[in-house]
Amino acid sequence: MKGEDREFFRKIKSAAFANPFSKERELTDLEISGLDTTRSNEEILSKLSAQVFTRIKKYKSHSIGLNSDDRILYRYAVLFYLFHLFCDEYDQLIAEQIAAGEEPVTVRFAGDVLQQLEEYGFSRQDGLKFFAFFFQLRRGFYFINAIIGKSASVRALRQALWNNIFTCDVGLYENFLWNRMESSRSFLAIPRDRLPGQ
Repeated sequence: MKGEDREFFRKIKSAAFANPFSKERELTDLEISGLDTTRSNEEILSKLSAQVFTRIKKYKSHSIGLNSDDRILYRYAVLFYLFHLFCDEYDQLIAEQIAAGEEPVTVRFAGDVLQQLEEYGFSRQDGLKFFAFFFQLRRGFYFINAIIGKSASVRALRQALWNNIFTCDVGLYENFLWNRMESSRSFLAIPRDRLPGQ
């Protein structure tokens, strides 16, 4: 792997592991994309995804030949790209499940995600794991991001809630906790005098 690609993938791994509501993630995204704070988050992520795709496609056909460290960096870059590629589909799935209540909804795009993962060298078993992992990450983001407000305290709340669910290290969560969501609970206590309408 070329040195410039290796360094780029290292930065992408840092972005992938960072709390999406943190200043660290914001600064990392800006550094990699070369954009500034006047651009929307959608513009920044769009450029990041395009940059990642340009680099991972160079190694798609021969990633197996990379050394172990480079292959790990490549895999995280692929996961970063595919996660953001299917964010809209995951959001639609979450909205449909909310509307359906307890009734399971059909996941129409699962085959597309699994096919892409396999094309980038992931086994079927790993593909199923990461499909579920993507859903957990996006569902957490979906609800935490829905908290209204732009103040520093609201931003700190979002960041704390994310850490409470996924820990401060998404890599740790991915390796040891991704299939134990049912044993994790988060409670948000708000004084009565702070409730809307009080």
